[in-house]
Amino acid sequence: MNLLASVVVAASEGGLSPEEAAETKAAFAFMGSIGLLVVADLLIWLFALVHILKNENFKDSTTKALWVVVVLLTSGVGALIYLLFGRPKAAKQSISQ
Repeated sequence: MNLLASVVVAASEGGLSPEEAAETKAAFAFMGSIGLLVVADLLIWLFALVHILKNENFKDSTTKALWVVVVLLTSGVGALIYLLFGRPKAAKQSISQ
């Protein structure tokens, strides 16, 4: 039985008042929301890091190393900044006819 279910059972058996049970449920919902944000932050961070390391369109290796350091030190904020503004543009290929 999970923790939330045991809280509900305790409330129904008179262990918690209805107000305490509602507060406990709200706390669990809040913790779940925070957990989702942490997972999303981690996924964005990993995506940005992999993108930096695999991308060959940087003008030099110093720029790539600088972005790696920025993303590593600033976590999700640095990853979002890189994904929104820092990604190098792919080199345009001419189409020969």
